[in-house]
This record gives sequence, structure tokens and C-alpha cells, in this order.
Amino acid sequence: MKNMILLSLFFTVFSANAYFYSGNDLREPMRQYLKAEANDKDTDYLKAFEYAGYAIGVYDSTAPFLCTPSKVNRNQILAMIAKYLNSNPEDWHLPARTLIQSSLFESFPCPSEDKN
Repeated sequence: MKNMILLSLFFTVFSANAYFYSGNDLREPMRQYLKAEANDKDTDYLKAFEYAGYAIGVYDSTAPFLCTPSKVNRNQILAMIAKYLNSNPEDWHLPARTLIQSSLFESFPCPSEDKN
């Protein structure tokens, strides 16, 4: 729990108030990624790659703070992020980075160090 609080403070302190990309901005690229995964012929692959690149970039920068199982692959990570985004439409106005990090911390929490 202590590490989670410190980590939250870290991201809060070093986060700018302005952001480039919101959850609303990520919705269409995510939708195109899901279409690509379903082999839909009408997929906009540029948008699909936009989602994948952005989401994996946030994952890569957050990975040192996660406890990701060794056998988890890129597609699983992208699917978990998409599931989180689709389940939390009330948060789409937030920075996309924040939403992705929230999904990752929810999916790959580290064991608590508290022994209480």
C-alpha cells in the first residue's frame, strides 16, 4: 500500500495539467484495433496502430512499477486496456495516459508489503 501511495504521488507531481490525448481521443483508435483483431475488412489500420503504439508506449513507461506475469503478451495487454476503457466511459475525459495506467495497475498489482 505504501508503494502505491508513493507511486500515485510520483505521477501526480510529475504530471502536467495539460495533456495531449484524452480517453475520448483514444476511443476510435481502440475501436479500430478491436476491429483489426476480429479481422474486419473495414479496419482503419492506421488508427489501430495508433492505439496499439500509444497503449504499449504507456505500458513500457509504467512497466517498472507493475507486477506483470512473464507470459503475458502484447495482445493481452491491449485487450485488458480496451476492456477497462469500455467499462469506464465516465472517465473518458481524463488523460489517456492516466486511464491506461489505471487499467494496468488494476490488472497487474504488486503484492502489498504491509504485513498488518
